[in-house]
Amino acid sequence: MKALEELGISLDRYGAKYRVVSSVHLKELKREIEALYGSDGIDGEVFEQYLSPFRYQSPWNGCRAHSIIVIAVPQGLSIVSFDSGKRRLKTVIPPTYIYRKIREDCFDALNRSFGPTVKIEKALLPLKLLAARSGLGSYGRNCLCYVPLMGSFARIEAFHIACRIERDDWGEKTLLKECEGCTRCADNCPTGCIDGETQTPGGLKPALNTGRCITIHNETAGDFPEYIKERDHNAIVGCIKCQTVCPLNRPYLKKKIDLERFARRETKLILQNRHDSSKTLSAKLRRHDMDEYGDVLSRNLKMLL
Repeated sequence: MKALEELGISLDRYGAKYRVVSSVHLKELKREIEALYGSDGIDGEVFEQYLSPFRYQSPWNGCRAHSIIVIAVPQGLSIVSFDSGKRRLKTVIPPTYIYRKIREDCFDALNRSFGPTVKIEKALLPLKLLAARSGLGSYGRNCLCYVPLMGSFARIEAFHIACRIERDDWGEKTLLKECEGCTRCADNCPTGCIDGETQTPGGLKPALNTGRCITIHNETAGDFPEYIKERDHNAIVGCIKCQTVCPLNRPYLKKKIDLERFARRETKLILQNRHDSSKTLSAKLRRHDMDEYGDVLSRNLKMLL
């Protein structure tokens, strides 16, 4: 299909990769996610917040035959600096958190390839599972999705496209062979939420106690559990501990971007949870997709400082 060839060329500009999945697998995808409810490591609160919002149907009424394009784009660590007056702090925004520009680039590439008459909509689907099922990536012990030549430093996007594409990359999930016998991510996890021991006759079985994961708590308002200590905090949002020690990510750790510096007044406003009172500060946060975490930025920054 010529459109797919053109899409591949367009995505090559960003070092991105794609796969195609038929919409006939949406029900299967839904069953696989719903099977996680109540399973080890996935409690009801986490399921409701992160997994229940997914939509497993066509965005167009009456359009049964369509495909899903899954795209992975490499994204490095982003360094942000804050000045509290008492000290200057450099911390990170982990890969995958900055997404608006990547999503726009993906939309542009799809529109150029398929033309203006083909409807395209963002897919609200479990992206890691979709990437693993499409062969775009594989699961690691830490339950993150690893993409060849990107490691876990990949932003994954998915789009419904209102046309039937004969190609269908759907298949079984794969687990990284490199994770067998390696427990670096589990050993470096501050809260011990990664299972460093579970093996099956077929090899590794990733297991994550999401209720103990710093990433979940760093994205959710409220007090931190007592088992998360001040020294455990390492990013303005999310957590990077299991990724920085992973040997597969070693080539991509150097790709750091000095993203933004927040002056003393801006830092003070964030600490006071008054970032909306400054148009300049609000624009900065929105530019780097941090505006969505306004209610937790103040708390997280206090912990880092």
